[in-house]
Amino acid sequence: MTTRTSGRTLTINGRKIAAVVAQIGSFFTTWLCVQALGIGGTPGFLIALCAEFVLMAAKHNTLAGRGDEIGIIAVIVDTLLNAGGLYPYMQRLDKTPTWGMLAVALNLQGDLRPLPALGFALLIGFLLSAAPSWLWRHR
Repeated sequence: MTTRTSGRTLTINGRKIAAVVAQIGSFFTTWLCVQALGIGGTPGFLIALCAEFVLMAAKHNTLAGRGDEIGIIAVIVDTLLNAGGLYPYMQRLDKTPTWGMLAVALNLQGDLRPLPALGFALLIGFLLSAAPSWLWRHR
């Protein structure tokens, strides 16, 4: 989207906004994981913020296509932290109308088992880990 104001052109890049939102999501799920470890309040927030910053910097080259071992480890650790923050919520996914719809339409069992909940948490955790860099780099 482009807007003209006072002779200047303001360009809003939706992918960059989405990258920022995904990075905030990655931080938030890391913070949920840190809270689950029993570190709440300001210390938990700061630990999550520092961890997310270090992981973001470490995985930058790997997600830009110039991978190294540290970057791969950072993606894995970030994915696990994100999944750890999401897992308690993924276990309750079967309580949502969307799951009910899928269960009826696909003739699935009503309850969500722990393994699929883990799979969903890992998948979303990985997407939250990789998406910010990918969205920021691509037009």
